[in-house]
Amino acid sequence: DPPVNDHTRNGTFAFKDYDNDDDDDPESSIFRPTVLVMGSSGSLGQVLCQYLSLEMRMKVIGADVVLPTSIRQNDDKQHQQKEQHLHAFVEIPKPSSDTTPASLSDITVSLTSGLDQLLPNADGIQSRTKLDAIISVAGGWEGDPTLPSPNTTVDSLCEGARQYATTIEQMTSKNLYPLLAAGYVSNYFLNDQH
Repeated sequence: DPPVNDHTRNGTFAFKDYDNDDDDDPESSIFRPTVLVMGSSGSLGQVLCQYLSLEMRMKVIGADVVLPTSIRQNDDKQHQQKEQHLHAFVEIPKPSSDTTPASLSDITVSLTSGLDQLLPNADGIQSRTKLDAIISVAGGWEGDPTLPSPNTTVDSLCEGARQYATTIEQMTSKNLYPLLAAGYVSNYFLNDQH
């Protein structure tokens, strides 16, 4: 069965065992490092989350534009098993259309708000529970746009330039923006005591 989850707000989900460090291994319950994985719903992200949770005994917060299978209620048992290893999840905004990527500000604000909801905060940002690591495996490939032949009209060249720039903007949004958003939140949510 997929983990029971509690939707907090704005696409942030805390699973039933996120705040519960009790497990079968008393030594691991003393301190379980917390890691944020950007791109947690992709193939590489799912395997990484499973490894960090099972092998490294870490609490894993996933962040992605694609909801975990356990939230989507997909019947694919293999994916449910991999995504059971998430302790919490922050939904990152999707592009508004095929040609308009999600903005860096939307991604950064969503990630900041989601972590603020998930990480306990006693007396302000300085005293909150912090992340011990941030790993980004987010990204994607849009494919090369079809370029017009050199012996074409200026209008065709300009349309080719527009398609080329749109493809580059979409890849930048998928590959670079998650890193920049993670860099921002690291200033406030990453443990600097290690």
